[in-house]
Amino acid sequence: MSERIWSVASANRADIAVAVVDIDKFKAVNDTFGHEVGDAVIIRTGTRLQEHVNGFGYAARTGGEEFTVVMIGTPYGLRKRIATLPKAVVNASDDPLATVSVGAATLPFIPHQEEFDYNEFSRAIVAADHLMYDAKSAGGNTANTAPMTVPRRRAH
Repeated sequence: MSERIWSVASANRADIAVAVVDIDKFKAVNDTFGHEVGDAVIIRTGTRLQEHVNGFGYAARTGGEEFTVVMIGTPYGLRKRIATLPKAVVNASDDPLATVSVGAATLPFIPHQEEFDYNEFSRAIVAADHLMYDAKSAGGNTANTAPMTVPRRRAH
């Protein structure tokens, strides 16, 4: 799916955002309510993440209570979509209430970079993961975004 998103972004001259989303204090959900409820929280979170990015990318569970989200869009549109991720996956009536921490790295559009760059994509995931842990350390229920400092290289 990431290769397909890369191709679509290139064709549309769009930027890419890679986000890592982790459910806050998930162990407490499992310990307090049981694994069946924990599983329901994971399903609910994944469904809402996909609804939030629908048409702009995809969301996938990548382990435990963690998801990776890949989206395309304009720089402003991506920042807005990322910033609203924590609120998009939580409803005040949720029982149990489970918030998320989000870290996202953005990759700017580079002309003539049609071929999927696995290394650059991997660096974006690592950067997003670090940003997610920063959000979690700050108390959770928030999103941190940063552009990749090393621009995507041009294909030769």
